[in-house]
Amino acid sequence: MKHRLLTAAIVCLLLLAWGFWPRPAIRRAIFLAVGQGDCTVIQSGDTAILIDTGPKRARDDAGERLVVPKLRKYGINRVERIILTHPDGDHVGGTGAVLARYPSAKLVASSGFEGNDQMVAWIQSWKAQPKDVQWLTSGAFDFGGLRFDIWCPSVSAATPDNDGSVCTRVAGSKGSLVITGDLSGDREAELIAVTGWRSDILKVGHHGSKSSSSAQFLAAIQARAGIISCGRENSYRHPHPETLQRLEDAGIRAFRTDTDGDLIYDFDTGRLTKGD
Repeated sequence: MKHRLLTAAIVCLLLLAWGFWPRPAIRRAIFLAVGQGDCTVIQSGDTAILIDTGPKRARDDAGERLVVPKLRKYGINRVERIILTHPDGDHVGGTGAVLARYPSAKLVASSGFEGNDQMVAWIQSWKAQPKDVQWLTSGAFDFGGLRFDIWCPSVSAATPDNDGSVCTRVAGSKGSLVITGDLSGDREAELIAVTGWRSDILKVGHHGSKSSSSAQFLAAIQARAGIISCGRENSYRHPHPETLQRLEDAGIRAFRTDTDGDLIYDFDTGRLTKGD
């Protein structure tokens, strides 16, 4: 009898200890299914950095309808920064809704877009001003046990917005990923020259457009999986068959948000799984 009571007491103590013992912080990337657009969440514990915020169109704001509810679902209580890759509405349109829910989030963008009319118009629509934005040049910073490397392509008045896309590499203890916005193959060649950007996961550029993800770029990145963010039966016909073939030829397994839903990459285990 005494032995049983002692065993029960030990079990209770272990259960109590499990409830109060600090658990390792979640460090993961969540590639949100937001339709024909882009939003990647880099989460550490209950805090996140967003890379783009999904699309906003005349009758649909994916930021309000999808991004904010999913941030709550995944246990995110604070957004530290929102990195705006470039000023296309399918990438930054949901920012206003995210800021309404997480007003302390800092807006971050390439310094090449500081005077861009479209970017300025977006910023002002969110009741902010260009002076409130952190204008980036290439560099690096740490966030919750993860390292961010940033590359900002040079931008001139003649540069298409896509080719000014902020490129980001995020690395954790067991793996890394690269996100290139809508960067085209021509500018990917410049990124190849940046050392140390090989990664396990590639966020496939420009929703799988044939103008991105060149064979040379894929060979340099050496990813094992490629994440394509696109909408079901989208009018652009993304992803393009040529891009899918290049991914296959490079040994990169393609995953798609239109068919797979949210996709989650754990930086501490190296595992890629589907969301709930």
